[in-house]
Amino acid sequence: MGLSTAALAPHLKTFTQLGYLERVVPLSPRKSPRTAVVYRIADALLRFWFRFVEPESDSLRDLTPAQAFEQLVASQWDAFCGDGFERLCREALPLIYRRDGVSGRIQLGDYWERDMQIDVVGLRSDGWVDLGECRWRADAAVAVATDDITARAALYPAAGRTVARHVFLRSAPRAARREVRVHDLGELYSL
Repeated sequence: MGLSTAALAPHLKTFTQLGYLERVVPLSPRKSPRTAVVYRIADALLRFWFRFVEPESDSLRDLTPAQAFEQLVASQWDAFCGDGFERLCREALPLIYRRDGVSGRIQLGDYWERDMQIDVVGLRSDGWVDLGECRWRADAAVAVATDDITARAALYPAAGRTVARHVFLRSAPRAARREVRVHDLGELYSL
């Protein structure tokens, strides 16, 4: 945008207060002196607009709605829905805690480093941390997601906390490995 950090800060603050943007930092029990901060579009309609409509505004004039969806949206639709699914999973974690009788203070978020990302992080005041991998694709495999969250959990800076692993899938078979908890969309909606 060509603006200095100082000139951009009041605009970011205003858009965050209005609910259009969200300020996100990687959630970890350890505080890093150089914590990466990102701003994400928080409003679902704006995320859709800036991903699909605005970049293709010239092309959209010549297409029917069905053509526009097929040519401009369909190939990216699962990825777009996957972002929303990650948000849903983070929002569902406190409901899972309530159902399981977990009480106390919690912090919710996600975590990332240069070569690794964890979609769902729940820091609990009882010394536990819940880490989750989200998979929206209809053909997502429990075993692959389990292996991914296991590998990422080993890299997470848990700072002596007990780590619980979760896999969130659009639809999940009931037979899953015991070392992770598997949740699907039906369960999340029933909470």
